[in-house]
Amino acid sequence: MSSVNDSIAPRICVLGYGRLAEALTGRLSQACSRISVYARRPPQESASNVHFFSGVGQAIDGARLVLAVTSDFASILDILQDIPRLDGRTFIQISTLSPSQSSAVEKEVTARGGRYVENPVLGSRPEARSGTLIAMAGPAANIDDEVSAFLRIYSNKRIVFDAVGQASALKLIFNFLIGALTSSFSVALNAVEENGIDVDQFMGLLRESALYAPTFDKKLKQMTAGQYANPNFPAEHLKKDLQLFAEVVRLSPLATAFVSALSDIATAAAGRQQTKLDYSSLHEVVKGR
Repeated sequence: MSSVNDSIAPRICVLGYGRLAEALTGRLSQACSRISVYARRPPQESASNVHFFSGVGQAIDGARLVLAVTSDFASILDILQDIPRLDGRTFIQISTLSPSQSSAVEKEVTARGGRYVENPVLGSRPEARSGTLIAMAGPAANIDDEVSAFLRIYSNKRIVFDAVGQASALKLIFNFLIGALTSSFSVALNAVEENGIDVDQFMGLLRESALYAPTFDKKLKQMTAGQYANPNFPAEHLKKDLQLFAEVVRLSPLATAFVSALSDIATAAAGRQQTKLDYSSLHEVVKGR
């Protein structure tokens, strides 16, 4: 596993401790001798080299690399309000933001004397734990050898962009495809069931066709069983990302209506849940349940 030389980065700091942040922290703890984590609710147990702090200032003290793993733009801004200065630190932002939101975070980081890197990723907790996330990062001018070595700990493929906002735009494009593919598959699966067609027969033919996408099998069991607990990617996050997607492309009125319909489906799926469920729970909305 790639490691970060402690003489270069005496401490890594992770801001946030949600699902993805927990998995990333576990991965980083295998490569870095000391990690500090800002968490409102620290776990009862963790690796011996992971230290939790209830204050942002305490967590980033002494760290050269600060990894922000939060749920949305507002939560990043809230954290930054508690950081007066970032002198000598690289602030790596891994959350899914719109390009304009990412630029706003860059402005805040730069004003505090820090160096900004946007770094949205493809994959979720399993890939974070195994170090097989696909990392999209920029701007290239801010990604030196130290940052590159850090990214290699949790990603086995990296795409670097010249300008801030490009990585964020591409991540939203991929998350749009998640919503479009999952919704389309849900509609098709519902039609299969309503017409008395055997699901296994349908899937067998689909897998042999050019229409097949691996995500169909990944979500099939959850949809047919109606079980969506313990999500890697909650429906409420898909809702947010589909709403942000409108910023990255100009579309015809019909295409805009299509994207809006996907967003409405995700919004309905997120809104009907008392607990966080996987984004594939949009199947329940499609079925009208």
